Amino acid sequence: MGVYLAVARQSFRRQSTYRAALVAGVFTNAVFGVILASVLLAAYDGRDEINGLSPSGAVTITFITQGLLLVTAAFGWLEITDRVRRGDVATDLQRPVDFSAYWMAMFVGASGFSVIGRGIPPFVLGGLVFDLQLPTSVATWFGFALTVVGAAFVASRWWFLVSLSAFWLVGDARGIIQMAAAVQLFASGTTIPLQFFPDAIGNLLLLTPFAAMAQLPAQVFLGETSAVVVVGAQAGWTVVLHVLGLLVLGRATRKLVIDGG
Repeated sequence: MGVYLAVARQSFRRQSTYRAALVAGVFTNAVFGVILASVLLAAYDGRDEINGLSPSGAVTITFITQGLLLVTAAFGWLEITDRVRRGDVATDLQRPVDFSAYWMAMFVGASGFSVIGRGIPPFVLGGLVFDLQLPTSVATWFGFALTVVGAAFVASRWWFLVSLSAFWLVGDARGIIQMAAAVQLFASGTTIPLQFFPDAIGNLLLLTPFAAMAQLPAQVFLGETSAVVVVGAQAGWTVVLHVLGLLVLGRATRKLVIDGG
């Protein structure tokens, strides 16, 4: 366990070195948050709620999901696919650590910094422009914090599973990553809150791992969903995706051919 904690810390520190990218990213998230929030407010057109979601609730979800973009790598994660393409994965698989757990630690460590550097600032800036809803109890804040951690773990297992496609596609893996990112952005409530979808579609998406990465933590923040339920769902999806990843990894390593060895 100590090895993986050290990997997570190193990943956290590595992310903290890109300070110019951090400032640019915060600015971009804040601007897109303002644009998306403005579009959602226009959709209300004088209505008090849409499927039980108030205008201020919709805006709050927008800035929470903007803050979770980098935490859950919503635009894609290329760490493993790039190493497969270059052949560096051969070295990774020979290390005296579990391949899957190693990359989980790398992902979660980077996500930890993204919470601080890319998650909180856009939300604070959004609060200067819009009337955001804030939890009224310490328990809700704590529950939300736990769901953010859970979102990072679910996302780590989702992107690990997707990244393993590189063992079969190699040069075309980036296309799969882009498609997976589009699915995540759409189904997680990041593009628009799931309350804006027809009931049948929205309720179905709430049962997916994608909602556990963004929409459900946001609903915990608003006090609309129990943190215990969400953390339980996140734990379940983490286990399911982890097991699927291990099964696919077993097939991938049997397929891997290392030139000269």
